[in-house]
Amino acid sequence: STIVIQFLGIKFVPAPGDPAMLTFRIPERVFLTFDFFTNSTMRTKNLAYLNINVEEIRAHPDQFANKLLPLANEDFLKGSGAVKEPMQVIEVNPIKEGSTGVHNELIRYLATKELAIDVWDGDSLMHFGKARTRLFRVLRQGKDSEIYSPSLEIIDEVKKEVRGVLQLSIKNQALMMDVRP
Repeated sequence: STIVIQFLGIKFVPAPGDPAMLTFRIPERVFLTFDFFTNSTMRTKNLAYLNINVEEIRAHPDQFANKLLPLANEDFLKGSGAVKEPMQVIEVNPIKEGSTGVHNELIRYLATKELAIDVWDGDSLMHFGKARTRLFRVLRQGKDSEIYSPSLEIIDEVKKEVRGVLQLSIKNQALMMDVRP
């Protein structure tokens, strides 16, 4: 199996005790970190908002509150580097590990574990919150692929408040093996 994780969008929610949105601030860019299977901590590139002017966000954050903002690689938006795709895609192919039992380990991992994604402010490098989902939803159960596209609450674990929502897509794709007679 190959696991593909795409980070599609993010929604920011004002704090419940801030009805006038005096302290509400949307980061200009974010990055995400998470652990998956046997890989060490993975980090996305800086992600910015597709087709949204940062100056507008600064001037009128209230207009962007509770709206899903599509995420894109910042390098793609700047037209720099070798980044050809706007979406941040993380691909994990555990079979490359080389062990014959890796596939069964991956199945157990998906059946029993959760994916915890830390959301960070890309400018201040401050932790913004954590989003979590159980991975059993991407078990293929005999199918060629399974796609799960959740909207996950981003929780400030210190204040126990919802800070936003992270939209992502997780795909579990069977590997087509070269079988020769």
